[in-house]
This record gives sequence, C-alpha cells and structure tokens, in this order.
Amino acid sequence: MKRITLIISFLWLLVSITNAQEKRVHYFDKHDREKGTLVVSDSTVFTRTFDKVGNILRDEIISPCGDIPTPIISNSRPLTFCPGDSSVLTAPVSYKYLWSTGDTTRSITVKKTGLYTVTAFSSSVCSKTSLADTVLVKIGTLATPLADSYIFGAKSDSFSSASNWYVYSLSSDSYSLAISPPSNSSSIIIPALGYCVLSLPTLTSNVSVQDLKIEVGAKLSLNTNTLTISGQISDSGQLSGPGSLSIAGSGAFGTLFFDQSIPNTSNRLTNFTYNRTGATISLGTKMQITGVVTPTAGILATRNNLVLISDSLGDASIAQGTGTYLSDSVTIERYIPGISGRLYRYLAAPFSAGPSFSSSWQKQIFITGLGSGGTICPSLTQHSNGFDASASNGATVLMFNEANAIATASTPSVGGATVYTNAWTGISSTNTTTLIGGKGYNVFYRGSRAQGCALLNGNNPTPSNITLSACGIVNTGSFTFTVTYNPLNGEGWNLLGNPYPSAIDWNSAGWTKNNITSSIWIYRPATNQFATYNGVIGVNGGSNIIPTGQAFFVKANASSPNLSATEVIKSSLYPAILLLKGNKPFEIRASLVNSANKTDETVLALNRDKTDLFDADFDAEKMHNANNLDLYSLDSTGLKYAINAIATLNDGDYKIIPLGIGAASIGNYSFNLSAQSMPNFYQVFLRDHFLKTEHQLGPDSLNYSFTVTADSNTYGNKRFDLYIRNERPHSTGFGLNSSDDNSILKVYPNPTNTVFTVTIKQKDLNISSLVLSNSLGQVLKTINNPKKEEIIDLSSYEPGSYFLRPVNEKDTFKAIVIIKN
Repeated sequence: MKRITLIISFLWLLVSITNAQEKRVHYFDKHDREKGTLVVSDSTVFTRTFDKVGNILRDEIISPCGDIPTPIISNSRPLTFCPGDSSVLTAPVSYKYLWSTGDTTRSITVKKTGLYTVTAFSSSVCSKTSLADTVLVKIGTLATPLADSYIFGAKSDSFSSASNWYVYSLSSDSYSLAISPPSNSSSIIIPALGYCVLSLPTLTSNVSVQDLKIEVGAKLSLNTNTLTISGQISDSGQLSGPGSLSIAGSGAFGTLFFDQSIPNTSNRLTNFTYNRTGATISLGTKMQITGVVTPTAGILATRNNLVLISDSLGDASIAQGTGTYLSDSVTIERYIPGISGRLYRYLAAPFSAGPSFSSSWQKQIFITGLGSGGTICPSLTQHSNGFDASASNGATVLMFNEANAIATASTPSVGGATVYTNAWTGISSTNTTTLIGGKGYNVFYRGSRAQGCALLNGNNPTPSNITLSACGIVNTGSFTFTVTYNPLNGEGWNLLGNPYPSAIDWNSAGWTKNNITSSIWIYRPATNQFATYNGVIGVNGGSNIIPTGQAFFVKANASSPNLSATEVIKSSLYPAILLLKGNKPFEIRASLVNSANKTDETVLALNRDKTDLFDADFDAEKMHNANNLDLYSLDSTGLKYAINAIATLNDGDYKIIPLGIGAASIGNYSFNLSAQSMPNFYQVFLRDHFLKTEHQLGPDSLNYSFTVTADSNTYGNKRFDLYIRNERPHSTGFGLNSSDDNSILKVYPNPTNTVFTVTIKQKDLNISSLVLSNSLGQVLKTINNPKKEEIIDLSSYEPGSYFLRPVNEKDTFKAIVIIKN
C-alpha cells in the first residue's frame, strides 16, 4: 500500500490506493493513531475537516477535475447566413473535443440550420458540454419548405438568372445554389424581402411553373411576359402586371392576389386564360384586364374583382366559353372620347342582371329626364326618381320603340331615310331602371360629371374623355333578342345592343336570323354618320364586327322575326381591310367629301344572284346622317341604298344607277370612285346632268369636284348617275355611237332641246318596238311596229339622259343615249 502523509488541519491523512477502481482513504491523528477509513471512486476528491481534538466537523466529496468552465463556442462568421454560405464554429483549447455533429476537431464548418454543441475534455476523464449555438440558414422570412423547391434569393430582380435561385432538397434538408433557373416542372417559392432577399423577381421571358408560393409581402412582376401555372398557388403574396397569366392543369388551384399598390397599373394584366379542369379559380383582389379573358375549362369566381378595361387603345373582352365558366359580377368599362363633342352615343351593356343607371353610368355622367324634387345648378340635386335636375329636364337616355313609331316622311325626295316620331322614349328613372344586355341605349354625352354644372347651365364646355363603368352579372351562353315588326309603325327597325362582354361577328354561324334583313347600322359620333354593313360589304367603316358596348340597328322585314345567338358569335378580330365575298365580279365604291372633310360612302355591287330592286339578304337601306352629308344610290322605286346590289350585266348591256346627295348644304364637294377587281372590259362613267359632263372611272380611281349652290338642280337625286357598260370582247352587241356604220339606229339631233328623229338602218332585223326610258329605268314611251323613221318629242321631259332601245322578237339590243338640254 502506498502511503502518502499530508497534514490537514491538526490531523494526518493517509491515502492508500488498494486497486485501480477504488481508493480507500485512511486518516490518522497526530499521534499516528488511525481514526477511520473511507472508500471513494477514482474521480473523487474527498475532504474531511476535524477539530483540534480530532472530532469530525464535516466531509466533502468533489470531482478530482475541479470546477471546469463551460466551453464557449466562437464563430468566425455570422451564425445566420444565406444558402450556399457557411460559418465556422470553434471550441476553446482543450485536451480533446466531441461536437454534436460527431466531429472531434476543434473547429467545424456548418452549412445547415440547426443547434450545435461541443463537449470539451480537460483530461481523459474530465469534460464539460457547451451551451447550444443556433445556426440559421435563412432566406427572407421563409419557413422550411415542405417539398423540393426553387426559392428566389435575389441578388438582382431577374427571374431568368440562375444566380438568383436556391434549390431546396427535402430528402437532405439542405439548400444549394441553382445551376439553372426554374423550369416548367419546378415548384417556386417567392420569399418576402429580408435576409438574402434584396429584390423581388421580374419575368424577363415567358415562364411556366408548377406550384407557386408567394409569401405575404412578396411579389412576382410579370413585366410584359406570360406566366403559366400548372400546379397550385398558395399564400397571399401578389402578382403584378402588365403581362399575361395562364392557368393550366387540373384539380384545386387556390386564390390569386394582385398588387394594388399602384391602382390601374400594378393590378392590370393584358390577357388571362384559364384551362383548369375541375377547378374554381378565385380572385382575392382586383384584377384588371386590357386584353382578353379566355375561359377554356374551370370556373372563375370573380368575387366582384374582375374589371374589363376600356380606353382609347381598345376594349377588354371575355372570349367564347362553354357551360358554366364564370361566377359573381364583372365590372365593364366603356371609354367615350370627348373630341366628338356633345352628341348621342349608341351604347349597350352585357348584363343578365345589371346595376341601376344611378349606381353605374350616372356616377360618371349627368343623366337628365322628367322628374321632380331636385334643384338645378348651381345647387344641383337629383329628382326623386334619380335624374339630375336641369332647366328642361330633357331625356338623355333614350330607347327606340318600334311598336310606337310613326313614319312621317318615308323615303323623302331629298334627304336620308324614313323619319319617325314617337319612336324614342326616355327611361323613367335612373334609380330603378337597370342596364340589360341586348338593349340599345341612345345616350346623350355632355362630358364628364367632374366638369360640373357648366355642362348643364348652358356654358357647354368641350366634353372631356370619360370611361363609363358598371358592375353586374354578365351574359353567358345563348341569347335571344327582343325584335318587333310593325309595318305600319316602325317598319321593323330595332335598336339592339351587343349582349356579350366581347366584340361579336355579324357573319358568324352562331346567329339565327329569321325575317331579319342581312344588314346592320351603327352610328359613328366621330363622323356623325352611320356605318353600314350588309354581310358582305361595308360603307363608312361598317364591317362584320360589332364592338363590345355597342348598340346597332337591325331591320325586321316580316312578322314573327327572330334573332338569337350563341357565344360562337364572339370575336376578338378587327379586320383592317374588309375581305370582299359573294358572287359578284366587282363593286363600285363611291365616297362624297365636303369642304369640312366630312365623308359619306355608298357601294354598288354587281351580283348575278341579285335583282335591281331591294334584296333583303344583301341590300342595306340608307340612314340619314346627322351631319347632313349623304350619298346613296336609288332604284326604280326611289328607295335609297347605302349598299345596293344589281344584277350582273350581260355582254354588251349597260345600266344607269342614279346617285343622290340629298339636301346638301351650299359649298364645295368631291367624289371619289373606285372599283376593286373591275374587269378591263367594263366601262363606268360618272355623269353630271347639271353640267352635262361625264367622266370615266380609270383603272385606279376617279376624283371629281363640284359645287352645290342654292339652285335645287345642283343637289338632290337627279344631278348624278353612274353609267355602267359591259364591253366584253366577244360581245355580239352593237355600239352606242349613233354614227357607227354597225349601229341599228341613227338618231339626230343628239343632244336635243325638244324632238329628235330616229331612223332604223337595218330593216332585216325586224325591229318590233322602240322603248324610251329615263335614267331610273322607268319606261316613258313604247313605239310598236315602228316605221323606218320616227320623230320623238322630249319637250315635256326634264333635261337629262334618256335611252332608246330597239327590240325584236328574239333580242333586246343596246340602247342609244339621248341627251336633252
């Protein structure tokens, strides 16, 4: 036994180690008398305190390692860092080390979020463990993802830059730097601004993704590109325009939120397409669309947050859909430029359940009408029925009532179309009258309501631009218009409204038209005239496209008319050039321009399937323009046409078509005539009977200037006509020149003031009659079994062109033109 003698207080302490596992302590007094023993472990320090006579005062057993301090971990880099970075943790100098990661070095490098501790050993048996150091790998405010994801951790705002992305692996619970930007199979997370997220992403090209999570406070800007989401969207971060959004895939989707920080800008997209089978896509905030909403599959729950924008650049629309594809209300805008002045506009609204006028359009413009209880400007208040009070209380929202209309001036000799009284009736109230799809509204536009009382008190400032806005349930699916036909009243004229939030195509196969003529008429306030289209040809800008928010006239031509449509008629096309169709060799287009540069157009079409009288499936009657500039053709009954088909001319034949200019104001005018695809064997002449001149239409066009004076012969329906002749080379007809040796007749004098003589030069043709007609085609005189020489008196007829045609039992020959001065 090893003996170690120590003096402790007044005692001797003998320590004897009996084996490696146990220590036995023997203690003695100063006289070397043993006082007792105590067994302690190898790691124990034993202390016993005695008094002077050897009595035990106290015992203490402590570690032989003493009071080892708790090791403190130091770090050379921040403990919070971005994915791809790291931090170095270092323990104080010790005998050896054991980290919570299993590492045994003094320092370790960490790249993952976690709690890290180290146990430091001062000897083989003495150690102590540190407090935990928390290491956080952080991307903004992002929580740990629940799936493999691409996470935006921006160094810039470029979505397509790989250096802006981290990739999270769920299996290894780790982040890495992306080597490429997300692909169309990637799930995307956009964190809010914060640690490692210095910018929010902006698309630099069209992008397709699977799931998309945009954290609260985060935003993804589409720029001018298209984002396609095939998975789900989550959280309540925002998308920002002005690009386009497409929803694909199937199953549950989520709710879309849009950036509202800059109203009418950041929440505005170009196009929105959803093709999401079995899903309801919800709008959590306002989404404005300037282009087209295309519903292919799924349901869009607008939550009253969808706005279709209308401005000077165009009108947003909802394209053709099938089944139930839309729920809740939609806000429909209608832009009205003030440059056209204080004029009526033909407007429509596409609602199946629309708002009242007072809760919609009247918020942007003044609407007046009969009522009581209100006060006029300058202390403007509204009548009890909602109308803005004015001195006259004149109605400014009118509807055309065909059943009550009374024709008072049907096809007058000078001017435009039929004039009706009792046809226009004002709405009875703005509080209770609602905007309904399919109805046409004639709305007088004074200017923006923001311009104040000056619009009502007679000052009449130039109207400013305005955008009408109304929110309601829009029409979807099939639609049937209310069309009436009362031949003794409105004669079938009906003012209808485009029933859909989209442009519609009058030529579409989606229409059902029974006892309805082929034409539509749309008033153009910019030119103060009617644009007309007959299903083939348009004048004054008329085409097959009826814009959204537009009212238009149709004409029923028999009892029980029916006009209905399906969504097939919707169109997003606005052709710049009308493609001419139909069975006709060519058309003649004539325009009339006055010194103020106002214009009007008429078209004459040659079509072998049509007649020279009214053809309901092609011809379009003339509607009088409010600017008093009118151009039209006439048939033999005096009916006026904006678009007029005539039967194709046979070889060697000719026709004369009167052109009317109505009660034109005194001033200078010009004609422009052109004929698309006119064969070179056709000859077309514009004839001026007042000046007794004729001018041939060349291969390009014909321009002819003239003056209207107070003389009634300088305007109206008799001054001008078109002379059209078919001179096909293989024709066997005879020339019109009365001095031609091959002609049948000889006429002299021509021109004449009163009478002329006609001589039959070829008796072998057995001419059975001579037929004299005027420029309207009306037969004035027939001479049966004519003698070789006949004298015909024109003294009772007005100056102009007359036509003498020889006829036998087999043939009808060309006529000779007789001019009476």
